[in-house]
Amino acid sequence: MEKGYGNRYFIFLMLFLGLMSAFGPFITDMYLPSLPAMSVIFKASASAVQSGISTALIGLAIGQIFFGPISDRYGRRPVMAVSLLLFSVATVASIFSPSIGVFNVMRFFQGIGGAGCIVLSRSVATDCYSGRDLVKIMTLIGAVNGVAPVTAPVIGGFVSELAGWQGVFWTLLAIAGVLLMMTLLFRESLVAEKRFKGSYKSLFGQFGIMLRDAVFMRYILLYALSMAILFSYISSASFIVQDRYGYSEIAFAVIFGINAFGTMIGSFVALKFPTLESATFTGAVLLTLASVGLLFNAFLVESFWIYESCTWIAITGCGFVFPSSTTLAMNAGRKAIGASSAIVGASGFIAGGIVSPLTGAGDMLLTSAFIMLVCSALSWGLSRRL
Repeated sequence: MEKGYGNRYFIFLMLFLGLMSAFGPFITDMYLPSLPAMSVIFKASASAVQSGISTALIGLAIGQIFFGPISDRYGRRPVMAVSLLLFSVATVASIFSPSIGVFNVMRFFQGIGGAGCIVLSRSVATDCYSGRDLVKIMTLIGAVNGVAPVTAPVIGGFVSELAGWQGVFWTLLAIAGVLLMMTLLFRESLVAEKRFKGSYKSLFGQFGIMLRDAVFMRYILLYALSMAILFSYISSASFIVQDRYGYSEIAFAVIFGINAFGTMIGSFVALKFPTLESATFTGAVLLTLASVGLLFNAFLVESFWIYESCTWIAITGCGFVFPSSTTLAMNAGRKAIGASSAIVGASGFIAGGIVSPLTGAGDMLLTSAFIMLVCSALSWGLSRRL
């Protein structure tokens, strides 16, 4: 850690990085328990309502590609403030949307605004840490990234029960306000002499350099595949648990909370492995075995308990892969921190944006299990070559 930072600021920084990292999953997932009700309110199909997840994910991906390199030039602090202000405006507009089409467009701009927090959480950590210390901080961020998508619906379920889907978005606006106030207390981690001084062409040209790095891209693919698996589950779970198995919004939120422990356990157990590569491989094996079980359940049994057990194992597997693949990627991409962080984040949200609407095509229990199996098999193959 940079000299001159006391314990109190260290605690503040950890809380700040954790909340920034969780913000993206909260944007995409907090309103998941409200999806069936929103389908009725907006008189829209399940697929149309699910598209709000995809547009937010696309916005999160595009925003990271823009804000990551820009922060290398202008610093982390001003970029955080601009991104949060954009998010706040889009959130207010989404609350008062007259139709599902307008709502989905506003979700796109919400994603762009929220992207700044996600990409900068990794950039700030890499600014301040290196070596084993960076591994620990990335594990924290990776654990938050894994836990947030499955805890956000828990909060959203209780909020929507009390205040409807609009209440969820007022809550997101409040979180953005807290982050904006924390930004004012944040000490710039990228000092002026370390900022990028070249042209905009060369600034964004760093993406080409990193995309041609085979080692870096292997880690990126592993992270993206695990995010695709997570979002395949997330985008289908509310419909499967509530509509297919008959559980309430509150029960759905509790089930998501239980699954959150799997991600947390996986993230911290990954630290105990001798190498990050071995932790990634173990996670890929767990994902594949769980996906086979989910497909078996979809075809032959349709038991909620088999579905939940296999899902918990899969989410635990994601917990292994998230921090290990992210740390490996950021260490490999240290020569262009902003661009590398943007690619890490964008790859995950692009993968999630692709699979989310696909889970709504046909039988969700079957399609989500099939998507998870394909992605987990690919991750197993890639992790064997690390």
